[in-house]
Amino acid sequence: MVLVADVELTLSNDFTYLLFIGAGRTGSSAVGQMLNAHPNICVSNETRHVRKCIENDLEICDTIDIVIQAAINDLCTGVEKYSISDSQSLSRRKKIQRGGVDMGSHFESAGLKKELIQYVGDKKQGGNSRVFFEHPYIFMEKFANVRWRPISIVRRPSQIMLSSFNCIPDAKLRDPHDTKSLKLLDEICKKFMSEMVASFAICELSNNPLILCYEDLMNDSYGFARNIEESLKLKHNDKWCNLVSNTTTKFEDRIPTNKQLNVLVSNPGFESFYQRLKKYGIVDEYVEKYIKEFPR
Repeated sequence: MVLVADVELTLSNDFTYLLFIGAGRTGSSAVGQMLNAHPNICVSNETRHVRKCIENDLEICDTIDIVIQAAINDLCTGVEKYSISDSQSLSRRKKIQRGGVDMGSHFESAGLKKELIQYVGDKKQGGNSRVFFEHPYIFMEKFANVRWRPISIVRRPSQIMLSSFNCIPDAKLRDPHDTKSLKLLDEICKKFMSEMVASFAICELSNNPLILCYEDLMNDSYGFARNIEESLKLKHNDKWCNLVSNTTTKFEDRIPTNKQLNVLVSNPGFESFYQRLKKYGIVDEYVEKYIKEFPR
């Protein structure tokens, strides 16, 4: 039993730890909150649970109550996206990461309630990938006696690049034609590709990774939720699938310039990275068109 806000939650004896891996700016925050609203799942938002266990020599199972408590608090009070002092930057970033903040009210109005908790995890995709890159052996040791399953929300690389680029507070640095901007864009590309390469390595260590495509969420959010249920072997919950469908905010693509695409595809290792990404069903039409027009 886990006591949270005077409510007793029952954790399954054979619960599975959902290990979020991959890159940021892929929609993982929204998906994490949607998962947290499922009756049988608790997903906290960026408690950095895995990193803390590694750096403080703690065991995953011994500290799982902390993750569950944080997940329920997130569900009840909403997720604090950023804690920065500049009000304009805060307003801008909340707009960038809008949707799902008030998931608790949606959870209640949908008539959902927590039942037997079968899956627990902490949504920190890029952070978990970096921890694996920094401490691969200790990382795997921590999960040696834990039932775990990697989960990764993937997205077309051009859209990760532009979504990350759009988060830069300084408007001058968001000029797609500025030299400094292109250098910064290059750093962004290197960062998210290294995070995703690390996630590929973790997926290959598992027999059953759960790969979720952001574009599938945008195109068919109800079907996206059904796919999660089937993949996790959870009983179909129509209320939850409708909650996912009703709270999904649709976004239009950001259109990359040729200069921006050149920065992306010119990165060392992009070709092999992109080929691996395509194996998971991710095809970036902007990249495909650019490569066709400007063969390397």
